Amino acid sequence: MGNTTPKEYEIDINPLSINGAWVGRRFKTPKYKKWTEYMLWLLKSVKPQEKPYRIEIDLYIAMLMDIDNPIKPILDTLTKSGVIEDDRYIEKLTIRKIVSKDKKIVIRFT
Repeated sequence: MGNTTPKEYEIDINPLSINGAWVGRRFKTPKYKKWTEYMLWLLKSVKPQEKPYRIEIDLYIAMLMDIDNPIKPILDTLTKSGVIEDDRYIEKLTIRKIVSKDKKIVIRFT
């Protein structure tokens, strides 16, 4: 069931808070569009993963933010890139926030 060997991907991009992603309920901000475009480019070499998905995400951020704010943009981009089929197939999601000067996201499929 799923992957037996963890696959880890370090993505050099600042996690984007959902608060900076939308204007109202329907319109993506220019910042979110640019972030998504860059994230898709960074994910282009990541092969599609087997479902059900078990994902660990480490968020390296310079400031304190709610731990759940960057998750939706990350999962939406993983889906849009084809790395995962849909986030509804995630059976386990573990998030870790690390306050750091380095701004990056580390994603592991376990």
